[in-house]
Amino acid sequence: MTRAEVTEIFAVLMMAYPNAEMFKAPDKDSLKAKLAPTITLWTTCLRDIDFWAAQQAVIRAVSYTHLTLPTNS
Repeated sequence: MTRAEVTEIFAVLMMAYPNAEMFKAPDKDSLKAKLAPTITLWTTCLRDIDFWAAQQAVIRAVSYTHLTLPTNS
């Protein structure tokens, strides 16, 4: 995957888990700086992974966790 594709995956994860410690930052530039090393690592390690396959994996993971995590209601 390219850096742009990995960044898109992280955007989806950030929307699914807005309270995750990983996505907490005082502003947009700080968040970019915080995520840059992880995005670089993912880009390097997942170079041969198809973007569509990665999207499907994230969709399944998010769907599964949202169905199995307890709610506050």
